[in-house]
Amino acid sequence: MLSQFFIQIDAILRIRPDFNDYQYKVTHKFNDKTTLTAIGLAAVDRFSFAPTKESTLENTYVLRSTPYINQWNYTVGFNLNRKIDDGFMNFTLSRNVFNNTLDKFEDEEKIEAKRSLLVASQEVENKFRFDINKFINGWKLSAGVMTQLVGYDANLYNKVSNEVKDSQGNVISAERIIRFNNDFSFWKYGLFLQASKNIFNERLLVSGGIRTDMNTFTAGGNNPLKTLSPRISMAYHIDNQWDINASIGTYFKIPPYTALGYLDNKGQAVNKDMKYIQSTHYVLGTQFLPKNNSPIHV
Repeated sequence: MLSQFFIQIDAILRIRPDFNDYQYKVTHKFNDKTTLTAIGLAAVDRFSFAPTKESTLENTYVLRSTPYINQWNYTVGFNLNRKIDDGFMNFTLSRNVFNNTLDKFEDEEKIEAKRSLLVASQEVENKFRFDINKFINGWKLSAGVMTQLVGYDANLYNKVSNEVKDSQGNVISAERIIRFNNDFSFWKYGLFLQASKNIFNERLLVSGGIRTDMNTFTAGGNNPLKTLSPRISMAYHIDNQWDINASIGTYFKIPPYTALGYLDNKGQAVNKDMKYIQSTHYVLGTQFLPKNNSPIHV
């Protein structure tokens, strides 16, 4: 059934995807207290199209109106873990890049003069994070800071319609083109605190925390109170087979970089007053463990 579906799609669109993925992880232990871990992930995705088997008006339209997609991304990072008295510390440096390109032309030949669409964007995040974790009188205490240098570059060319002339060469309808080009960078940073402990003879695990995120781009982005996000969770161990858990938390996320970097006709960034996206999650669930290695979550 699935193969027939792809055969039908191929007859219409003739998609030619090309996926490549890479990853690595290297760990080096300097001594009993210090460990360095290096991690890398990367992906390269390309989509192209072959001529359709049946040259119908519909197939030709679909082929010419669908853009070529090329995108790649990678993440590399280093984590230094250092054991301390009754706890440990983490120092993390990382960089992630996402590059996305869409190309579309008025015919099957990729001639620049026939271009109708270009979307080229790149997001870059360079991150540093430090957290310290301590175990004191049955409590697990965690605190940390993070900072990011964000870079965004976007280039848009979209030919909405071609110029239309009458038989005498007079312009009836002017060519309509949308152009957009912007690149910017700013800092993101945040703080967090968290504590957890097993109580009631270790039958109830209680965990609570608070976090705030700030940035140097949006208006009011340096106010930590605007993104103050508390969360609390509880997990009760009923018996050897049943657990019940519940949590509530508020989360904030900065708006997409594409929206933040939008420019008006005068080249001014008009979305600096955008607020963080806020969501509040309520979770109630249970876990049943019929065997030691077969949990069931609801």
